[in-house]
Amino acid sequence: MAQRHVEWRPGSPLNAVCIGGGHPAPSVGCWCGVSGARDLDALKQHGLCVLPGPLVVGEVDLWGRILEESYGYRAEHALPATIGLVEGTLGEGLARERLLVTADRGFCTGDFLALLERWGVPFVLRLTASVTVCLDQQWQKLGHLQMPRTTRRRALGRLWVMRSQPHRYWVTQSRARNKKGRWEYWHLVSNRPLSALTMAQEYARRFGCEEGFRDAKRLLGFAAARIADVQAWARMFAVVAAALLILTQLGTSLLRHPHRQAWLRQVRSRRRARSELSVVAVVCQLLDHVTALWDWLHPHAKLNLEATL
Repeated sequence: MAQRHVEWRPGSPLNAVCIGGGHPAPSVGCWCGVSGARDLDALKQHGLCVLPGPLVVGEVDLWGRILEESYGYRAEHALPATIGLVEGTLGEGLARERLLVTADRGFCTGDFLALLERWGVPFVLRLTASVTVCLDQQWQKLGHLQMPRTTRRRALGRLWVMRSQPHRYWVTQSRARNKKGRWEYWHLVSNRPLSALTMAQEYARRFGCEEGFRDAKRLLGFAAARIADVQAWARMFAVVAAALLILTQLGTSLLRHPHRQAWLRQVRSRRRARSELSVVAVVCQLLDHVTALWDWLHPHAKLNLEATL
């Protein structure tokens, strides 16, 4: 297993470098180098598996400068020999069948669907209208399948999907009129036998994050930005990412504040139903009305964008 976001390139050895000490790795008195446990018991006992989520464990070849440790070895060069996924670590602490992946059309590729299917992870994804399905022994584009005039949703059954990479999934269609009065179609696919209504409801949950994208563009300057230089755009993105992190951390801290209900009423006014407000919008509006919240923003705080975002 690897930790601290180390990337192992297939077929390429990992060469250790001590960035902090500036000396050859590994070195006595320093923790630099590629660490390898002697066996699985040593791996468990010394707590090398520190990262949450799916865990891959395997054997590794070590060479070059090698130092022996109580748990195993630290080496200058390393190359994975055999690897394998530890069963039960996918979605650690949560049964795999309780996970449900939802994603928009840009993520719906044949390789991605096959990967989720192989892992046993349930999903409900939206397909583009140009995706082909085999219906009535004919390959047809989803956008060409007309729905009856009064039908809002329907299940097409378990069909072969994507002619270039055919796999069988359950496919449904749902539609509703948008604010301009036009029909908006959801072509949904799942590896579970869900009804058309259930698929639509599960996919609709993802719009809880859409408000965050909208508010990041409107409130934090993305929509108004007119930047042509790539480096300047990268700096703008970093600023917006830092602002999102600060506002999100402040918003989660406010969830434990005794005045949270009173402050939330100032933002939601008299709405009783679902409010299309993100954490970003709520915190921005509260900062305009509740001056005491500015004391929560520490000017010398250090942000770990890689770990948090």
